[in-house]
Amino acid sequence: MKKNIFTMLFTLTFLILPLITYGSPPFFEGKTMRIMVGVSAGGGFDLHARILARHMPKYIPGKPTIIVENVTGAGGLICANQLYKAVEPDGLTFAHFNGGFLFAQALEQPGIEFDARKFGYLGCIAKENAVLWVTKASGLRSIEQLMASKTPVKLGGTGIGAYAPDSIIRIWKAVSNMPVQLVTPYKGGAQVRLAAEAGELAGSVISWDAMKAAWPKRFETGEAFVLLQAVEKPMKDLPKVPTDMILAKTEEGKKLIEVGVHLNNIFARPFVIGPNIPKDRLEILKAAFEKTMKDKEFLAECEKSRLPVDAVTGDELERAVMNAFKTPKPILDKLKDVIYKQ
Repeated sequence: MKKNIFTMLFTLTFLILPLITYGSPPFFEGKTMRIMVGVSAGGGFDLHARILARHMPKYIPGKPTIIVENVTGAGGLICANQLYKAVEPDGLTFAHFNGGFLFAQALEQPGIEFDARKFGYLGCIAKENAVLWVTKASGLRSIEQLMASKTPVKLGGTGIGAYAPDSIIRIWKAVSNMPVQLVTPYKGGAQVRLAAEAGELAGSVISWDAMKAAWPKRFETGEAFVLLQAVEKPMKDLPKVPTDMILAKTEEGKKLIEVGVHLNNIFARPFVIGPNIPKDRLEILKAAFEKTMKDKEFLAECEKSRLPVDAVTGDELERAVMNAFKTPKPILDKLKDVIYKQ
């Protein structure tokens, strides 16, 4: 009997002592994580996600592998819905999609099957900082020329409710009678640029940083031009290009741009994780994301790819999303009418 008890104690000690001494292995160790990207490969969203996937693992205990999967459709809405409904709440999958859909929930957009207030927010690598750009072939060189156009100027979009280009173009058109025709949906910015090169479109409204990364020489040589900025203050490298507030002629118009364009700019390019993730894993990923934003190798690769790093923390991102849901109802109702009216 004594021998059996001794054997049992020895066995338990052999099994438990290593755990006491070294601790249990990190949850993420040996795991493969996934970033779902809501648009096609080749654009700014996709490139940012792939660079993040290469550098963020070093700051996650256990150093997991991170892969990128493009989940396209409806401008990114399919990706957002899938993250919320169909992904296991284990912290191994997060997503990068058009943040306009987060605000679109407050606008009661049809097709939204998630609650943005229940997502987890890791942060943003950069804000959208969108611009209205056109090709040389369009014949346009200024916003004044565009506003005076006798025929609708064709601009490409990526889906109803998508912050940029679609919602921005619709808001601008509503507050100023801008003579444009929104041609949508294309699968992503890369397809919009191809359509513009083919002469199908005059241009679009896309992140300036993404456009610089994809078309640097075209802007340098005058094959493409920036006519307007969708930001509160002019960006440093576009000091003479007007901002979109010049379009607003009424107080309501100004409010529509402030809420529908400028507030959305903060969370337009979010990295989001699904609901019900264990809190400790969410905090690990938020911290790893924030540390990656300061990583020298990450910053160098973004700079080499001409991609911006204008980071927003997970907490800042979450606050911005929650504030969007506090927008006064009359403004929400007007935005709803503007963005979804066909």
